[in-house]
Amino acid sequence: AYDIFMQALGMMPQNASIALNLLQVLVKLKVSKWMEDFTSIVQQCIETIEHNRITHEQKLKYSKLKQALDV
Repeated sequence: AYDIFMQALGMMPQNASIALNLLQVLVKLKVSKWMEDFTSIVQQCIETIEHNRITHEQKLKYSKLKQALDV
């Protein structure tokens, strides 16, 4: 899932839905402990999500993910 969402975000870097799903994959994998460029990917996802309109459900999901990431 990580590779697929990374490729999708590369193809559609302004897509908040893809960024949100990638963020969810990162939280589930808990990659912050072993992936050096984790911070830059998270930042890219956050910027994409925050600069686009998202639904109420996506806002709730995003809030939970940010709490899980502690950002």
